[in-house]
Amino acid sequence: MRSFWLVGALTLVAAFPIASAPAAAQSEDGRDRVVQLINAAPVSLKFFYAWCSSCSPWLEDVLGPNELRPGSRVRMDLDDGMEHCFYEIEAVFADGRRQTLSRFNACENHELVLAPQ
Repeated sequence: MRSFWLVGALTLVAAFPIASAPAAAQSEDGRDRVVQLINAAPVSLKFFYAWCSSCSPWLEDVLGPNELRPGSRVRMDLDDGMEHCFYEIEAVFADGRRQTLSRFNACENHELVLAPQ
């Protein structure tokens, strides 16, 4: 399994046990798009947005009413049923900092470590 470190202004906040965020549909290509998000930051992640790189921005917060606390992790299923692998990521932290990542490959990277500087 590959790990992808994202260093900048991003954190996921959740002291709640989240299973995978349910995807609306599953792709039929057999590729796994489940990503383990790990908050390696000293602050909580308030909002997490992800959308396929060739799509319009997804304005729904994937975390919903939850937060990802420092040191916590959560599994997210990014599969939208359209066989996309590349996603745009935006995270918003409790201290107001934002971090974006362009073309994150969810088919090859199944771990995303968030650590703002």
